[in-house]
Amino acid sequence: MTSRFSPKWPNPFALMFAFLAIIIYIIWDSYRVTGSSPALPQRTASSSSLSIQQIASVPDLCIGLGDFRYRRILAIDHRFAYVTYDGTWNGGTLHLFDTIRGKESWVVGDLHSLKSMAASQSALYVIVNWEIRSYDLESGDLLWQSDQLPDRTGYAMVEHPVDKLIVHSSEDLLGKWEAVIREVDPSSGEFISLSRIPLSEYALIAPSASLVYLWLSETELALAPSPDTPAHWRVDTGDRIHSWPIEYKNVVLVSTGFFSRLLAIDVTSGSIIWHDNRDLISGPTVFNGVIYALTKDAQLVGLNPITGNLQGSIRFLPSTTEESTRSHLYAVSSSNDILIVYFGDSCEMFTYKVPDA
Repeated sequence: MTSRFSPKWPNPFALMFAFLAIIIYIIWDSYRVTGSSPALPQRTASSSSLSIQQIASVPDLCIGLGDFRYRRILAIDHRFAYVTYDGTWNGGTLHLFDTIRGKESWVVGDLHSLKSMAASQSALYVIVNWEIRSYDLESGDLLWQSDQLPDRTGYAMVEHPVDKLIVHSSEDLLGKWEAVIREVDPSSGEFISLSRIPLSEYALIAPSASLVYLWLSETELALAPSPDTPAHWRVDTGDRIHSWPIEYKNVVLVSTGFFSRLLAIDVTSGSIIWHDNRDLISGPTVFNGVIYALTKDAQLVGLNPITGNLQGSIRFLPSTTEESTRSHLYAVSSSNDILIVYFGDSCEMFTYKVPDA
């Protein structure tokens, strides 16, 4: 009897399941990254006890949810940059909006996997894939592109460099997990120096202009005073960290938890100075000596960074947020000149300044 080869075809149900899983992932990823249409009507400020003045609002600006490490909105003097995407496999778009003129200055498209943004007085810097690019703030022209960075994870830049770009990353090199700090010439993209710090596995290093922060786990924050010294202190925050640490004088600010609480940590000792238990939906920012963040009930709250006391708030209507599924981006960002407040559920950007004397 002659035997006959009968190929074993894959289980059709398994193929169908895999196909559906891919389709569902693509739809979910596109929704998460690009942002949906507004889920709530446009907001209005119903009351304010903060000493800041609204100077602009931008409606119908849907920016998708993203990892907090990859900042989507960056305040720059009287302007702000933001990033929109058409999904993971499509190019992103970088926008620069001028709050004085009340319109976009320029748009640059076809940017895949933009990981971080920073800005000086004359240029906007972005990490795209594994290279740094510099764009002229006035025209949007590409000024330079850096050499290829290693294909690693967690690239982030100090947002407002003074004389050099500082790029942080966490790298696994032959089983050795390290934090890497690169200093880059902002005018040419040339690498100036490189420092390495041993890290525990899967830890992250946070961007910091004056200190070196090491993220040892999802819940633990550590400080190392220099690249070649061990951690000076460690703090277990008790919950998952949801924002990069923010520096203000002798205080480090970080938000933790699903509906975040805000912690203030003493830089010298690592002790927790105060914590605020409001349900926050954005990370914090410091503007004109006050901490600002958005709450679950659509308030912009201002807190004293040294004591944690409430300085005032702005109440928005509608006073609810579409936050239960973490499907929208909520953000605050600031420069020396402006404070940016973004509601992803109503797709609106509000811009504030300190009132003229």
